[in-house]
Amino acid sequence: MNLDLTRRGVLRGAGVATLVATQFLATRSEATAGDESLAPRLELLGAADTDVRAQGRLVSIPQILGVRIVVGSRNIASGSRLRFSGPMDAYDVSDIAILGSVATGVVSDLSVGAVGKSGDVIVAVSEDLVAGEEYTVVVGAAVGERYPEVATERALSGSAQLEAADGGLLASTALTGETEIAPEDPWAVALAYSTGRTGEPSAPTGWVTVFSAGPGTVPKGGEVLVLLDRAQGRPGLALGRGGASRPDSSRAADAALTRRSVGDATYKVRIDDEIPPGKSIVIPLNTTADGAPVRAVEYRARTRKAAQLTTGAESIEVAM
Repeated sequence: MNLDLTRRGVLRGAGVATLVATQFLATRSEATAGDESLAPRLELLGAADTDVRAQGRLVSIPQILGVRIVVGSRNIASGSRLRFSGPMDAYDVSDIAILGSVATGVVSDLSVGAVGKSGDVIVAVSEDLVAGEEYTVVVGAAVGERYPEVATERALSGSAQLEAADGGLLASTALTGETEIAPEDPWAVALAYSTGRTGEPSAPTGWVTVFSAGPGTVPKGGEVLVLLDRAQGRPGLALGRGGASRPDSSRAADAALTRRSVGDATYKVRIDDEIPPGKSIVIPLNTTADGAPVRAVEYRARTRKAAQLTTGAESIEVAM
């Protein structure tokens, strides 16, 4: 199998971190040799802290796609498999999964596949799971809903299932949490950053563009966090006059901005205007010639998170 080494490294890091956390936080279910009543069970690894929008409702899903397998009184033979169904489009699923033993700390790779039109993700377990022990399996991480893509009906329900080699169901747990009615007029933003030095002391050294991706208006009060690289110079940031594209023309209009420092090298720029769908606000930034350059920018909403759709461009790292 051809593996993406970068993704594999990230996934392995998540798997090891989850395994370490499990060793400290999990309550072990000890099984005695003569107890035949304990069945295996599955527990989710991540809190339900990512929202997916589907059919006018918000569905909570775990940030980490993975489970803890609490083996019962009997070994689970090699050839068993985990099946994840539901909002798989909302996850970055790797072509390998990370299996970790809570008892020994040993971490190994498992193969991952997909099943036809159903979109289920299947993880093949190629070793025996020992009675009374616990294991963690990490397959990927949530990316949420990427606007303007629409989540499928599968997002409304999902599950993780542990199946025996002969296909029998050993354990299952719900993957999706409670749903709620989605707020009206959802909106989304996408950031861009460009640089340019003219040699003029007062000229901007960079521009942050905040684009309103729709379908609703970006509410006022959102903040752009600007992180400067202290290792490259002395932090210091000034703002030029913000420009906004008007909803009724292409002419520029002033945008109300407020800047404040929240640390030695971090600044917040509050946007005191709404941004209509399809329009942008451009924020001119000016750092001194020998000052610290911009390292990253991030947009943070002031309003309830659930009203904001995800574009994947709410934060960007500026290449050095």
